[in-house]
Amino acid sequence: MKVTNYACLKGQMGSWQYYLCRLPFGDAVEYLHFAEEVRPNPDLDDILQRELSGRSTEIASYLKSNDDRFFGALIVAVYGGSPKFSPIEIEGAAFLGGSVDGIGVLRFDGKERYYVLDGQHRLAAMRQAVADDPTRYANDQISVILVSHSDDEEGVRRARRLFTNVNRYAVKTNKGANIVIDEDDPIAILTRRLVRENYYFGRVVRITKRDKAGKRTLVTGEALRAGTDDTVLMTLPTLYECNRGLLGKHEIVTKSSNQLRPSDAEIEMAWQELNRRWNILLQIGDFQAQSHEPEFSRNMLDGGPIVARPIAQKAVTAAVGAAIDAGVSSIAVVDAVTKAPKLSDKPWKGLLWNPQDGSMLAGKARIDIASEIICLWCGLDVDLSNLKEKYRVITGGGVFE
Repeated sequence: MKVTNYACLKGQMGSWQYYLCRLPFGDAVEYLHFAEEVRPNPDLDDILQRELSGRSTEIASYLKSNDDRFFGALIVAVYGGSPKFSPIEIEGAAFLGGSVDGIGVLRFDGKERYYVLDGQHRLAAMRQAVADDPTRYANDQISVILVSHSDDEEGVRRARRLFTNVNRYAVKTNKGANIVIDEDDPIAILTRRLVRENYYFGRVVRITKRDKAGKRTLVTGEALRAGTDDTVLMTLPTLYECNRGLLGKHEIVTKSSNQLRPSDAEIEMAWQELNRRWNILLQIGDFQAQSHEPEFSRNMLDGGPIVARPIAQKAVTAAVGAAIDAGVSSIAVVDAVTKAPKLSDKPWKGLLWNPQDGSMLAGKARIDIASEIICLWCGLDVDLSNLKEKYRVITGGGVFE
């Protein structure tokens, strides 16, 4: 890094002294590196961080397309050289509660080497974005937390430990929370709106639950619990997956995977289409029964109708989405799902339903096969021999007829 000064805050946590600075995007891209760029030693004990993945390309797309872009702080390690901190005296700063000694300027002598301990995918994305359009980020700044370590065996060990701790103990938001708060994922936005504005889903979707202490928390998974969930059809995460499947090849599904919020007009068009497709499915009598007496279906020894269980619901909606994309009439779609056997009967027995203990069999492969079967019933072109072979393998010798 060139000889320069940056305003900063000095802090301490455990054995680490750190400095919180802000760097213009251009400086960050020019002076911050990946570990392998400053320490190319391939030996196992000298490797400082995990390899980069395609995640950086997704983040770069986010930067290029989002005016509300924002990153958390990068954690950057520095070794070599002598960065020097100089506190700033502020007249009449008693209101700062004695912390004024932590405000100052960090001066770099130009001999240091800097590499990102946490945030390497963000740095890679910044490099891509700035290279493509430097003027877009001329006023952007990134927060950087600088820590210093010695360039010896013990120093490298401390840096590796810090990287591990930062990543191991970081708590990611769960799926339920993502659906509730995400303002970029259009499927999450549509799912929330469906629960708010559609009377049917407002009654049959489980959003929260009470823990053992009686505290209400968001539902994070898709499983329904006997006794407490007998009056609901699905959880919010299941509805999210069903909406994704039901929309099929709609362009909004692609945009839900690239961190780019579509325009309000695009979301509104997707909302209209999602409602149209659900209105087709809700013509099925078993769906309507769920809004009046849902407990009757899941408490049956035969597992009840296919629309009564979350795993099967995902198979149904994916198949219906594909059928509607292919131009199959709503009458044919409703007829195919309505005539589907109960879960304890073939072809679901051994595929989705475990007859030994009366439980559902989970797994994406099973859901995909079940969806393919429903597509076949809807009149779609399906490779029947391939379907039969997949069915035989996953059921342990079962025959799909």
